[in-house]
Amino acid sequence: MPEFEPHPVSQFVQSIRTGPTRIPWSEVPKDLRKIVHWSVPSLILLAVLLAIPFADYEIEDRPATREEFLNTALPFLGSFAVILLCVAYGIRTERLWVRPFSVAFILAGAIYSAALHEFEMNVLAWGVWIFSIGSNIWFWYGKREIADYYRRLERDPRLMT
Repeated sequence: MPEFEPHPVSQFVQSIRTGPTRIPWSEVPKDLRKIVHWSVPSLILLAVLLAIPFADYEIEDRPATREEFLNTALPFLGSFAVILLCVAYGIRTERLWVRPFSVAFILAGAIYSAALHEFEMNVLAWGVWIFSIGSNIWFWYGKREIADYYRRLERDPRLMT
């Protein structure tokens, strides 16, 4: 008799529900647990803030209606929400791709922003991007408890990523 194989969607949902299988959740660094715990509430707050009209809107220094602003901003904010949820999922299920994925997202944002402004951004904008990239790399690869946690995952023989 053939063995029953669960559906991939069922496996995905089960992996989120069970969480870490190699290292207990209590041993996951506190900063990573905070990212997972605050990802959904921060997205809910973002949705509420987008629903409240509380300012005048501008697109490229010209006045815009709220609808025009949202049509311009929502694709970016939607992609940010998806990335945040992917990172939270990766942390919760002990995926090793979380670190390079997060760094690649910040790098892509910097490249996109620079290209959008034809590499003529002001010093402050360049500084913000350089700081964002540097702090992101430091957090995932330089911060001792985070780096030790991922080294511990990399050494695990039951690696499932």
